[in-house]
Amino acid sequence: MRRTQSIIFRLTASFALLFGILIGFGLFGLLRLDDFNKESSAIRDRWLKSTRYLGDLNNYTSDFRAMEANFLLSAQTGVLVDQSKETRELDQAIERSQHNYESVIHDPVGLKLYSEFQQVWRNYRTEAERVFNEGSTKNNAHAIAIYLNSSSRTFAAASDLLEKLNDQNNSHAQQASNRATVAIQEAWNYISAAVALSAFTVLVILLYVTRTVAVPLKKLANCMHLLAQGDMDVDVSGADRPNELGEMARAVTIF
Repeated sequence: MRRTQSIIFRLTASFALLFGILIGFGLFGLLRLDDFNKESSAIRDRWLKSTRYLGDLNNYTSDFRAMEANFLLSAQTGVLVDQSKETRELDQAIERSQHNYESVIHDPVGLKLYSEFQQVWRNYRTEAERVFNEGSTKNNAHAIAIYLNSSSRTFAAASDLLEKLNDQNNSHAQQASNRATVAIQEAWNYISAAVALSAFTVLVILLYVTRTVAVPLKKLANCMHLLAQGDMDVDVSGADRPNELGEMARAVTIF
C-alpha cells in the first residue's frame, strides 16, 4: 500500500489543507484590517486635525481682516478705537493655530504651500500695521488706500494659499478614506473566502469519510457478524481497496 493511498494520510492532508486555508486567508484578512486601522488612524489623527486647524486659521485671519476694516470705519467717524488688544489676541490665536497645524505630519507639497502662506501672512501683517499706523495719525486717505490695495492683495493671496492647503488636505483625506474602504472590503472578502472554502473542505472531508470509511466499515462489520454466526458464504467486499480497509477486508477473507 502506497502512503498516498492511506486513509490516515489523506485525512491528515485534508485537515492540513483546511488549516492552511483558515490561516492563509485569515492572515491576509488581518493584514488588510491592519491597513484599514492605519488609514482610519491617519484620517483621525492627521487629516481631520489638519482640517480643524486650517479652519481655525481661516477664521482668525478673516477676523483680523474684519478688525482692520472696523478700525478704518471708526477712524472715519472720528471715534478712533484702540485695536492693540484685539490685535494681540488675534495674533496669539493665529500663532496657536499655526503651532497646532505644524504639529501634524505633512507631505513636501503641503509644507511648501504652508511656508508660502507664512511668508504672505507676514507681508499682510506688515501692511495691516501700516493701516493702523496711518489711521492712528488720522491720515485716513492713505490708510484706506493701503487697505484697498497692498493690504487687500496680500490678504487675498494668504486666503488663496489657505484654500489650496484645505483642498489638498481634503483630497488626501478622501484618498485615505477610499483606501480604508478598499482595505475593509478586501478583509471581508478574504474572511468570507476562508469561511466558504473551509466549509467546502469540511463537506468534502465528511463525504470522503462517509463513502470511503464509514460505509465500508459498516459493510465489513456486517460480514464479520455473519462469519461469527457461521455463515462462510459471505462475500467480503472491498478486498481490492489499496488502503487500510482493503487490508482489513483481505484479512477477513483469509480468516
